[in-house]
Amino acid sequence: MTPYKYPLQTDNFSWIDRLKVAGFILNSKNRLTCGPKVKELEKEWEVMTGALTVATSSGSTANHLLVETFLQEDKIDPSKVVVFAPSTTWSSSISPWLMRGCKVVLVDINLNDFSFDYKKLEREVSYAKYRGKVKVIWPTSLIGHLPDIANLHRIAARYEARLFGDFCETTMGSYSGYHVLNTMDMCSTSFFWAHQICSVEGGMLFTKSRRSQQTAQMIHSHGLTRVLGEDSPKLKDLYEKNNQNIDPAFLFQTLGTNYRMSDIHAYFGILDTKKYKIHEKHRKKIWKYFCDNVPNEFLPLNPAIVPFCLPLILDPSRRPRDIKQVKHSLKDAGWETRPVIAYLPINPAFRHLDKGDYPNSSFLHYNGLYVGINPNLTTRDLDSLFKTVRSAL
Repeated sequence: MTPYKYPLQTDNFSWIDRLKVAGFILNSKNRLTCGPKVKELEKEWEVMTGALTVATSSGSTANHLLVETFLQEDKIDPSKVVVFAPSTTWSSSISPWLMRGCKVVLVDINLNDFSFDYKKLEREVSYAKYRGKVKVIWPTSLIGHLPDIANLHRIAARYEARLFGDFCETTMGSYSGYHVLNTMDMCSTSFFWAHQICSVEGGMLFTKSRRSQQTAQMIHSHGLTRVLGEDSPKLKDLYEKNNQNIDPAFLFQTLGTNYRMSDIHAYFGILDTKKYKIHEKHRKKIWKYFCDNVPNEFLPLNPAIVPFCLPLILDPSRRPRDIKQVKHSLKDAGWETRPVIAYLPINPAFRHLDKGDYPNSSFLHYNGLYVGINPNLTTRDLDSLFKTVRSAL
């Protein structure tokens, strides 16, 4: 039991949902590991987004799979890759690149959409020292906000960079008529318990390229060609024809590991995906009320998003305050809080990266926190939140 009256998240599943999952598990005809339910969930998201999909065991493994697909597909030397990432992001957004020996360059964020400071990003990407390198621009879509996707495409095209995205906090929304998960070459999302759509544990890779999907399908299943049978039977047959001395059951075409989602988690995901519109409507309603009533001591926020959480970021122009006071008051009132994601340059695992100037990331770290949006949160709860916050100020 959580000690908080207002936890970051309560899961999205009713007792009827749980009975359905229990029935699924008790039916001995159903497969529990990766099987037809995973494929069903992938197909649902392909229809919704217009992108090709590969379901994974988490949003973090979706990031790993994205990196491996990019490197293995064209046999790219990781030491020649430079990845430009925001200095406020999650550890497993940039760890997969670092683990493979790529260079990561952190760039400060802006305080409007919480993605890159775009002028600084363009300056970094344009440096002569990166000529001849394989460049990757790797934004994080933070709190439900969308980065300036058109600007990122412009910068990527101008400097011959690949554009991928970590959309683990932004599973919902659209941009210029496209679903957010179909706006870049490849991107990832998370279906973790506390995120916008939930499969308890799980994630998904999205790509516009059939070749990338095929490579990802093999990598995420040990490198085996047999996983291509349903979606790409001709390619599977070609690999088998070229390797007739190898049993096709154990034919490894790529380096790989097990990043697969289970059918149990996929079934949870299918149930929650059916509630997509309900969750989206609820989050938008809560967000509008929050933006309309948040005290003036906090930064105004973009009302036109589908939020991941409710951030409280102190406005420095409204007299200096201490976010710790707000945090303690909220805890006493039963509100669970978190920092607004992570300011990576100060964390031990990432201090070896090039030292840069990250004033906005630093500001967000020391002046911001968030509370969660769960399916049971009401506008009356927000009134209680605002009352607590005002008493702390």
